[in-house]
Amino acid sequence: MHPTSLILLTALWWVLTGGELSSWVIGAPAVGAAFAVRRRLKPLAPAALSAAGGLRFLAGFFRASLVSGIDVVRRAFHPRLPLKPGLIDYGLSVKSPTARMLTAGTVSLLPGSLAAGLRGDRLTVHVLDLDAPVIEDLQRTEALVAGLCENRPWRSRRS
Repeated sequence: MHPTSLILLTALWWVLTGGELSSWVIGAPAVGAAFAVRRRLKPLAPAALSAAGGLRFLAGFFRASLVSGIDVVRRAFHPRLPLKPGLIDYGLSVKSPTARMLTAGTVSLLPGSLAAGLRGDRLTVHVLDLDAPVIEDLQRTEALVAGLCENRPWRSRRS
């Protein structure tokens, strides 16, 4: 294992604590533990990222965040609080582990959804409303990630 990880973790602690020397009582064991965990983790294969896919991803993520954020606010202020929470088991079509992790992370960042588990090509997602078009939303999110990570042709809503 290259010492770069240890140097970066140490620098991160130093920045987070403003260089306070007394913080190293906790920081040294924390940095050591983080480094030990980092050494045990299997690194993900690097993904070839597409610049055009990145722009589409950002635009799609912004749009999805806005739409789902408005939906969450509407539900929160609705007198009857229209919720039907539950778990969805979604089969991912992206093949690379990096793309699968990014899809799960993106889903968790969108208001109203949370990636609750990822095993192989199955993503478990907690949603606020099982009657909402959750599968279609997941497919759009996955298509954005695929366009970013796997250089697949981007599929618009119209296709």
